[in-house]
Amino acid sequence: MDKSKKIVKQVSSGGFIFHQDKKSGEVWVILRKDINGEYWIPKGKLESDESELEASFREIEEEVGFNQTQIKFVGFCGKHDYGYDLDEKTTLKKELFVNIFETNDKHPTAPIDWNYTASVEWYLYHDALGKINFTKNLLEKSYKIFMKTK
Repeated sequence: MDKSKKIVKQVSSGGFIFHQDKKSGEVWVILRKDINGEYWIPKGKLESDESELEASFREIEEEVGFNQTQIKFVGFCGKHDYGYDLDEKTTLKKELFVNIFETNDKHPTAPIDWNYTASVEWYLYHDALGKINFTKNLLEKSYKIFMKTK
């Protein structure tokens, strides 16, 4: 990163949403594919009056369509720091808080905000590992935490 560039910091929050099928035991997770073809968790930047957890619930509702009655907070997984150049003069440094959620039903997804989302789908956990790259280690960690609650 060029030290002469302006650095803009942004805090985001989101989470992995898991569902375990009661009959088969299979574990599913939701991933959102952005308009650049990258797979992520539902996430977004905090608004001025929100906690990280409140932002996660809001972003999940906007990007997946699940409200707080459809998902349960399981725990906090960790933080993911990353950055990229916005243009020749500005670098964006992001701090992402990653939470873990569970849903008892494999609800259909119905995103409210399609500005940055190409699709939102359920994937078997092992298939999701092959899709996600930036936060793959956090998916593995979240899965372990989720499975300890079972």
